[in-house]
Order: sequence, then C-alpha cells, then structure tokens
Amino acid sequence: MSSADRRQREIEEIKKKIIDAATELFIDEGYAHVSIRKIAQKIEYSPTTIYNYFRDKEAILHHLLKQGYALFLRYLHAAESEAANRGGDIVHQLRAVMRAYTRFGLEHSDYYKLIFIEDLERRQPFEDCESDRRKGFQLLARLVEQAVAERGAHEADPQQISQILWAAIHGITSLLVTFDDFPWADDRERLVDTLIETQIRGVFGSAARTQNDEAEGIR
Repeated sequence: MSSADRRQREIEEIKKKIIDAATELFIDEGYAHVSIRKIAQKIEYSPTTIYNYFRDKEAILHHLLKQGYALFLRYLHAAESEAANRGGDIVHQLRAVMRAYTRFGLEHSDYYKLIFIEDLERRQPFEDCESDRRKGFQLLARLVEQAVAERGAHEADPQQISQILWAAIHGITSLLVTFDDFPWADDRERLVDTLIETQIRGVFGSAARTQNDEAEGIR
C-alpha cells in the first residue's frame, strides 16, 4: 500500500469516528444541543482536528444523511433485484422491498432514527438530499403502480395505496426500533411478514399470492 493510500485510509477512519460519535450524540441529546466541542470530547480529539475534516456541525450532518440515504436505497434496490432475479412477480418484488425497509431499520437503527424519526433533513434541509429522501418512496410507488396496472385494478389510486403501504411498514419499523424492550413476538420476521401480507392482500386480494410465489417457496 502506498503512503497516499495509507493516508487516505486514515482520513476515512477518522471521519468515520467523527460521524459515529455525532450520530450517537444527535440521537441521545438532540441535534440542536450538540456542538463540535461535544463531538470532539466524545472521541477525545480536539475541536481543531474535527474542523480539519468538516467545516461545521451542518457539514457533519450533511455527510451523515447522504451516507444514510445511500445505504437505505441500496437495501431497497438489492431486494427488488433479487426478487426479480428469482422470478418473483411485481407483487413479490413489492413485498421484498417492504421487508428490506424494515431490515434496514433494524440493522441500522441509528440511521433510521435520524432519517425517519428525528427527521433531521426537515430541520436542516440540504438541496442535494431532498431528492434522495424521496427515492425510497418513489421506488415503492413505481412497484405499486405496476402492480395495479398488471392486475387490472384501474379504479385503485396507486398514490394512495403507496402511502398506505409506506405508513404500515414505517409504523412497524419505528415501533420495533424505538421500543426494543417491548415484549414483541419471538419471531419478529414473521410479525413483519404478517403485517406486509395483510396489507398487500387488503389491496390486491388473495390473488396477491401467486403460483410463482408457491413454486419458489417465497413467503
């Protein structure tokens, strides 16, 4: 490894420490109550060191949000692609994306809290983040629109259905992330699957479980 590569890796490691510390403080104390000095104290750096990597607290938040949105979208796109590659129809792809939403929340609860519960983008808007925060819903809406068209449910309102499905999956994810000590059912994955299946069947009817799902052993 060259000295330049080694230096770049060190820079990325330091930036990650700063971002991780800031994320934890934003959640525990609230964004408005966190300063560069507090972040520095948490990782035992001087404030000057942090300013070498980030202009101010807003720059840290901006980096955090962009990183979080990118990871979130990777979860959704990967789930959609995997479902399609397995031969799942559009409704199965929709199920897979909804599961991925919850999986992201449970595996990256800090990002989920900041993005979807604390909604820091609303408090500190960044123009280049605004489109990112909508892409997840746009993916969901596209799948719903395709499903409605394929199943001939032309009287349905795809936008309304998309918002209903998002509200349902956001609700269960937020509860699981926020109330971790609640006596949830032992099989949380089954709990999430049941909620998704209930919502989808409510919209598309029992035909939502296709022969293809059964053949592939898809839940």
